[in-house]
Amino acid sequence: MESISKWARENLGKWYTSPRNDVLKTRTRDFFIEAVDETNQFVKIKFRDSKYPVLPLYFWMFERVINHLKKHPKFFVPLGAAIQPPYMKFSVEAAIWAHPFPKVKTKYFVAPYVCDIMALAGSVEYGFARNPDTGRRVQGVKLKEI
Repeated sequence: MESISKWARENLGKWYTSPRNDVLKTRTRDFFIEAVDETNQFVKIKFRDSKYPVLPLYFWMFERVINHLKKHPKFFVPLGAAIQPPYMKFSVEAAIWAHPFPKVKTKYFVAPYVCDIMALAGSVEYGFARNPDTGRRVQGVKLKEI
C-alpha cells in the first residue's frame, strides 16, 4: 500500500487516462489526483469536465483489492463495477464492499478507479476475465508478478 500512496503523492495534479482504454478498448474519462490525505487515509481523484465532487478512494479499498487479487494470482479477476449490491460474484467491487462493511460508503462504484491507480503505479495489469454466472467476457485485473 505504501508504494501506491507514494505514487499518488508524487503525481498530484497530473492528468491520467485509464490504462483500461488501451488494453481493454474502453472509453473512460480522464482524471487527476487532487489530494492524498494521510490523516484520513484516502486519495481524491477528480474527473475531467465533471460536475460531481471529487471521489475519495480510501486506503482500505486498495488493501482489500490487493488481498482479493492475492487469492487468484494466476487469473484475471472481474472488476464487476456496480453502485450497489448485488455485486458480481468474486469481483473486485464485491471484495471492496464485503462484510464487515467499512465505515465509509460511497454512492459511486470504485473498483475501476482503485485499479486504475494501482495499474498506473505498476501494481496490477488489465486483461479479460469471465463473469462467473454468465460466462461473458468482462474487464479483469490481476496483480503483476514481481
